[in-house]
Amino acid sequence: MGIEFNILWFEDDQDWINGTKTKIEKIITDRHFIPKIECFPRAIQLEKLKDLEDQMHTFHLILTDFTLKEDTTGIQVIQLVRDNHILADVLFYSGKSLELHKLIHDNELEGVYTAIRERDPFITKLEKLIDKTIVRFETPSSMRSHLINYVAENDLIIKDFIKDSIDCSQTNKYTYKLLKDSLKDTTDKIEKIIKKCDEKCDKKSHEGCHNYLEYSLDKIGILDSEKLSKLFHKVLKINSSPEIFIHQEYRDNILQIRNEFAHDSHKVCTAGECTTIRKNMIKYKKQISTQIK
Repeated sequence: MGIEFNILWFEDDQDWINGTKTKIEKIITDRHFIPKIECFPRAIQLEKLKDLEDQMHTFHLILTDFTLKEDTTGIQVIQLVRDNHILADVLFYSGKSLELHKLIHDNELEGVYTAIRERDPFITKLEKLIDKTIVRFETPSSMRSHLINYVAENDLIIKDFIKDSIDCSQTNKYTYKLLKDSLKDTTDKIEKIIKKCDEKCDKKSHEGCHNYLEYSLDKIGILDSEKLSKLFHKVLKINSSPEIFIHQEYRDNILQIRNEFAHDSHKVCTAGECTTIRKNMIKYKKQISTQIK
C-alpha cells in the first residue's frame, strides 16, 4: 500500500462524483494516505486497463454503481475485476430498488459489499471499508517493505538531481567538490575513482569529470542513503534553495526507522506508530519533490 490509497471507481454521473469525491479524499488524507482515484463511466473501459497489468493490481478498493453508460452494469465491472484476479473489496451500490445481494449471489461474486446510492449512507459504508483495508495491509512486514522501497525511490530521485547539478560548469564546481568529499571516507577503490576524476578533470572548468562522478553515484554501495541525503541537503544550500529538506530530520524520522525494520525481523509497530511513519513518508516525499522542481 505504501503512502497511496488507490480507488478504481465506475460511475457515469459526474455530479455524483464531484459531490462525493472530495469527501472520499478527506477520509483518506485524514488517515495520512495520498488518495488516488481513477473514474470511468462504463464497464467496458476496464478492458483498457488489461494491458496495464501493474496498475490493475495496485487498486485497494473498487467502487461501482449498478447502472453505467452504454447499457453496461456494475455486475460486468465486478466480473471483469475478478477475471483479472484483482482481489480488492468492491462496494456495489445503486439508487434503484434492486436486490443487490441477490444479484451478487446469483452471479457468485465474492468480496462484494453493498450500499444505497445516497451520499451519507454511502460515505459511512465506504469509510468502514477504507479502515478495513488499511488494517489488512498495514502489517509489520508490509511497513518494512514500504519503507525499504520508499527510501530506494527517494535515493534514485536524489541521485538524478545531483547528476543534473554536476554539469561540469564553473558554476557547479562546488557540487563536484561536495561529492568528492562525500566519497572520501569510503574504500580504497573509491579513492582511486576520486584520483582518476582529478586526473581527467580540468581544475578550472571541471570538464571531463562528469562520467566518473556519475559512476560513483550509480555504483551500488558507494553512497548509501544517509550520505545521499546529506549530500542532497548540501547541494540545495549551494543552489540557495529554501531550506525545506533537512538531512538530520530525514535521517532520524525515515532512515533510522527503515534500518530498524530492515535489521530486526521481529520489529513491530502499533497503529499509532504506523500512522506517524506514513505521515513522515508523505511529508518528506513532498519536500523532496518541492526541492527538485
